[in-house]
Amino acid sequence: MNYDFIAIDFETANEKRMSVCCAALIFFKNGVIIDEKEWLIKPPAICNYFNDLNIQIHGITPEQVKTAPEFDTIWEEFYSYIDGEMLIAHNAPFDMGVLTNLIHHYNLTSPSLNFVCTCNIARKTWDKQVNYTLKNIANQLGYLFNHHDAHDDAKTCGKILLEALKVHGVNSIDELAQKIDMRIGKLSPSIGYISCSISKEAIKVLVVKMMMFVLKILLQPLQHLMKTTLYLKKRLSLQAL
Repeated sequence: MNYDFIAIDFETANEKRMSVCCAALIFFKNGVIIDEKEWLIKPPAICNYFNDLNIQIHGITPEQVKTAPEFDTIWEEFYSYIDGEMLIAHNAPFDMGVLTNLIHHYNLTSPSLNFVCTCNIARKTWDKQVNYTLKNIANQLGYLFNHHDAHDDAKTCGKILLEALKVHGVNSIDELAQKIDMRIGKLSPSIGYISCSISKEAIKVLVVKMMMFVLKILLQPLQHLMKTTLYLKKRLSLQAL
């Protein structure tokens, strides 16, 4: 069994991907948390402003990061943790987008790593969900956490992956990717960025399942109306006798 990975989560100050104000890494070894890291980070000067909406979402204010280091200052430590590892994130395009934007902005050395998206994994594991947000999937699995806290989000993301591994009865993320027809994402200096994605055929199946689920919900009032109409017709027929 190889349940070794690092769950990653970023929070941002505004709509800019590189406006990181908090980062968290949760280290899993054989499915058990062995270490946790979290940083408050001052966004780069080019986008160092906070939107009210972002503050409402994660609760981090400009005052809290006023004396915090910028991302390039912690990069040597951060790099040492993630280089050569398997990262996981819920909605990985966002978190990996934050990371790659920061690498480009500060002209940092890119790590070599693999990554998977637990949002994609959840779609292939638990169908008929209203949505596949971290909060909804966590609630369905009975996990309570402080949503949009980078530390809690990363930890919960890791727990979701462990649940999916158990559901599919596999011993590693590689086996899981093969079983659900998912491409593992990659980031490296030589090949750049390759997204974690589900195959086109798998996407078609998911779309059909979601359409059937939505159609079922939409038809429920009509089915209820038809049953009520039949009931009333029967009552009127009996009264006429």
